[in-house]
Amino acid sequence: MSLLHAIVCLAVGFLTCWGLIPLIRRVAARRGGARGSEFHHTHKTPVPRLGGVALAAGFIAVAFLE
Repeated sequence: MSLLHAIVCLAVGFLTCWGLIPLIRRVAARRGGARGSEFHHTHKTPVPRLGGVALAAGFIAVAFLE
């Protein structure tokens, strides 16, 4: 694996995650995929719990590159 290949994989994974997070936040807000303050008593507003989807999509995107 060359340095260029590693940088491209890093960029694709980062951009995939970064690009999907706003979409996932909107979907979670509409469909009730957020938990309120009953889960952790530190949050005042509901927090989306679907961030793992963006991370998994980043790994999948990088896997398709190889």
